[in-house]
Amino acid sequence: MKHSENGFTLVELLVAISIFAIVMATVIQGITYNAQVNNMTEARGEAVVVTRQVLDDYRGRTSLPSSGTETMQVTKGRTYSVVTRFCPPLASGGADPLCVGGRTHLRVEVSYNNRRLLSTDTVYTPVSSSTTLGSGI
Repeated sequence: MKHSENGFTLVELLVAISIFAIVMATVIQGITYNAQVNNMTEARGEAVVVTRQVLDDYRGRTSLPSSGTETMQVTKGRTYSVVTRFCPPLASGGADPLCVGGRTHLRVEVSYNNRRLLSTDTVYTPVSSSTTLGSGI
């Protein structure tokens, strides 16, 4: 008597499930990595916006400190730590040559979760109200 059954054996099902599990683990790992990269890219983009806002705030002030550090928390979707150094000392220990003649050298560092995302330097120079543009005509 010939006995014929349609279907899969238990071993075939276990092999198929194992292969599926390996493929899915790889896919999930790729999706997780992509989400982390996307999250960090978004945080860096927000850090640029935060830096611009902080620099615009300093630009609007009538005077800036000639030295020292200011630390603040800025929330823009996430909470960022912003450290601004005014006329930061040189690595050699000397005075900052950019901080003469009323100019102020600013170094702004933006961090998120204790990870520095952005650091930028700029120099603010006061503009005298007695300066007239185009006076040489």
